[in-house]
Amino acid sequence: MATNNNFPDKPGYGTFFYQAPEDKKHPQGPDFTGHVVLEMDYKAGERINIGLWQKQTRMGSTMFSAREDNWKKKKQLEQSQPTEVTPGYAKPKNTYGKGRDIDDVPF
Repeated sequence: MATNNNFPDKPGYGTFFYQAPEDKKHPQGPDFTGHVVLEMDYKAGERINIGLWQKQTRMGSTMFSAREDNWKKKKQLEQSQPTEVTPGYAKPKNTYGKGRDIDDVPF
């Protein structure tokens, strides 16, 4: 992965640059090359959604700015997280006032 000190890689983002036909290593090579730094872990065969925005560089060439579109995966992970359940034998929380405990009730 190429690094550029002026533009550090951020998780979830990337760039793709146009490869002119004369710059390609092979005539059937890709029209755009680049990378995306993934923010989350993925399993083999899992689909990765990526959004692209076409932009012009200062030199006038075409590039795509890329972003990992993982909001659905984040939402699924949040919903699959275990929630804390208070056991039935736990002592109830103090709801009777400041400094008072359930054992302080006179009856």
